Amino acid sequence: MSHSVPRAASAAPAKVAGQLKFSSEKEAAFVARQTPNRQTTRVFDVPVVVDTEKCITGCHICVESCPVDCLAIDVGGTGKSHMKFDECWYCLACEVDCPTNAITVKIPYLIR
Repeated sequence: MSHSVPRAASAAPAKVAGQLKFSSEKEAAFVARQTPNRQTTRVFDVPVVVDTEKCITGCHICVESCPVDCLAIDVGGTGKSHMKFDECWYCLACEVDCPTNAITVKIPYLIR
């Protein structure tokens, strides 16, 4: 019987040692928390997009139809609706109820 010496948990096999970005899962998790990713840096990742050209000032139908209050009216600026925060249930109530079709709900691939 041959006994092999167990390798340290953080040691990588020689083939991939030079190709790894991080030496351990702990280091990778730390860097991931410190570095903004695509979801936190792009504005268009919000699920509800309002076309301000089509949106009617003062309409408020989408805001009233949203069961989780994701939408709000820009009171100080345009008076048109915008996404307040990302708690969308993807129920499509705002998109269906909008009289001018100014709202598009972007449903993630995994939910479809």
